[in-house]
Amino acid sequence: MKNLFSTAALGLLLCLEMSNASAADAFKPDREGYIRHWVMLAPISLPEGETGSEAIFKEQIKDEAALRPKAGDKIKVGGKELTWQNITASTNYFDFTAIVKF
Repeated sequence: MKNLFSTAALGLLLCLEMSNASAADAFKPDREGYIRHWVMLAPISLPEGETGSEAIFKEQIKDEAALRPKAGDKIKVGGKELTWQNITASTNYFDFTAIVKF
């Protein structure tokens, strides 16, 4: 009985480990070199008169380089609460207008 329990517990741990590995692999580049699975936060509004090419070099969220978001996490940006969401690209690019639905 103890052996059966140990075997079952080991099997469960291996499944959990493989599940975690599969989730981590999903965010790696595919065979063509493209990352298809993303965790996205959008839309982040730009200040009046600022262009996207100017804003890309500014920190939009405090300590953004240290963020490790998960889908469903919420954060306030520019006074507006936004939710991180999982996005999968079917091609090698995103149509942000279709995703955000402006």
